[in-house]
Amino acid sequence: MSNNILLCDVIESDLPIFFEYQLNPDATEMAAFPSKDRDAFMAQWARIMSDESVILETILSDARVLALIILGSIARVDQLPDRFIL
Repeated sequence: MSNNILLCDVIESDLPIFFEYQLNPDATEMAAFPSKDRDAFMAQWARIMSDESVILETILSDARVLALIILGSIARVDQLPDRFIL
């Protein structure tokens, strides 16, 4: 069995999975940010995805047969003079 990690462009159908992840209390505590309600979350991602300067990737694992598992996302945001990895 392989355990490859893949990076793919974020697509709109990834967002409900990201939304569920950010509701996890342990994830919220580690991130030190409160979770958002669905409308606020989707609005934030719409802004992020519309910014062509942001590089967005969905992190996938092919650890399961016949399915890709979304592990999370990563983004690079350039806000001069700084660069942020989210």
